[in-house]
Amino acid sequence: MSNLGSTLTFAGGAIKALGDSVIGGFGVLFSGPDDPDLQQEFFTAATDFDLEDRRSVRLLYSHGLDQTVGSKQLGRASFEFQQQGIWFESVMDRTDATQEQVYNLVKQGVFGFSSGSVSHLVRTKPVGRASEILSWPLSEISVTPRPVEPRARVMALKSFAAEEFGLAYLVNPLQRRVDAAKVKFEALQRESMAGWATEQVARAEGYAGERGRQARADQEGARLNAQVVSLQAERIVAEGRRRMAEEDYRLTSNYGPGRARGHGSIRRK
Repeated sequence: MSNLGSTLTFAGGAIKALGDSVIGGFGVLFSGPDDPDLQQEFFTAATDFDLEDRRSVRLLYSHGLDQTVGSKQLGRASFEFQQQGIWFESVMDRTDATQEQVYNLVKQGVFGFSSGSVSHLVRTKPVGRASEILSWPLSEISVTPRPVEPRARVMALKSFAAEEFGLAYLVNPLQRRVDAAKVKFEALQRESMAGWATEQVARAEGYAGERGRQARADQEGARLNAQVVSLQAERIVAEGRRRMAEEDYRLTSNYGPGRARGHGSIRRK
C-alpha cells in the first residue's frame, strides 16, 4: 500500500457535460513562468506526462479517497493534447448509481479534473521565480469538487484529502443547506461579536474620555480654589497693614512727631 504523501495532485479545469453521458474538460492546463499556479509551478506542452503509449487513463473520484466511492474506477478517460492543455473525456455509465450521481453534479458545474502523479518521479527546474514541471508521469485523472481558489495548484494527496468533500455530501442537498446555514450563522455570530467588541471599546474610550475630562475639570477647580484662598489671604494681610497704618497716623496726629504709640505719654496742663 503506497504512502499518501508519495502522491501529488494537480487541479485542472472545470468539467462539462457534453451530452450523451459524456463529460469533458482540461485535466492539465499549460502556462509559463509569467502565469504559474499558486505554488509558482507550471506545465508546458514539453512536460513529460508519460502518455505516449496510452490511449486512455483511469478515471477515479477524488483520487480514490472518498469514503463512499473508495478506489472504484469510474471508467477510462481518453485524452488529447491541445494548445491550452490536455483535454480529457469520459463516457459515464448512467446505469451505475455512482456515475449517475457524478454526471448530474457535473451538469451543475460542481466538478473539475485533477491529475495524480507519483512524487519521486516528478521533476522541476527553476525558471526565474517560478518552477517548470519537466516530468509528471500521469497515473490517473480524477473527478473532484472544484477548489474555491480558481488557480490550479499542486498538493500532496494527504493534503488534498483533508480539503475534499465526499460524494455523499455533494449529492445530499439538505446537508449542504444545513452546513451553509451553519456557516452563515457562524459568520453572523462573528460579525455580532465584532460589533459588540467595537461598541464596548467605544464605550470604554468614551468613559475614559469622560473620566479624563472630569479629572481635568477637578484639577482646574482645585487650582482656582487655591487662587481664591491665596487672594483672600493677601486681602486679609493688606487689610491688617492698612489698619496699622491708620492707627500710626492717628497717634502721630494726636501726640506730634516722635510721640507715637510706644514712645511714652505727654502730660497736659
